[in-house]
Amino acid sequence: MARPAVALGSNAPIGATSACSGAPVGDPPYAGRMDESSPATVFRDIAAEVAIPQEGTLSRVLYKDDQVRLVVFAFDAGQELTDHTAAMAAIVEVISGRLRLGLGDEQVELAPGAWVHMPPNLRHSVLAIEPSVMLLTMLRGT
Repeated sequence: MARPAVALGSNAPIGATSACSGAPVGDPPYAGRMDESSPATVFRDIAAEVAIPQEGTLSRVLYKDDQVRLVVFAFDAGQELTDHTAAMAAIVEVISGRLRLGLGDEQVELAPGAWVHMPPNLRHSVLAIEPSVMLLTMLRGT
């Protein structure tokens, strides 16, 4: 028997709470779950998970477990994450817009569909050339 179609993901604003229970809406690891008994987590439209703030940057944890942490970022044009490093490997995927990624001493301009793997401790930065959505996957134990 086919499962009924289910709307996946949460488009609730960051920090939103349920009017009934006061519990956070869409908090990981259940944001995007088909249902709590399903082992799969599915996001049909990552860009719909965040709204790009005017003159700001917003981040939201979509999923986390012992091995992976999935964070979506929304940047207005000109917003940036300054040089930093991370102790774990990470993957950057551009969902919408255009970003300039600093990777060590190199700069690379990225458009939707771009994918970058960064090893642990690589100095990196992000600058939004235009309003953009980026997906960051942090890989623990790497």
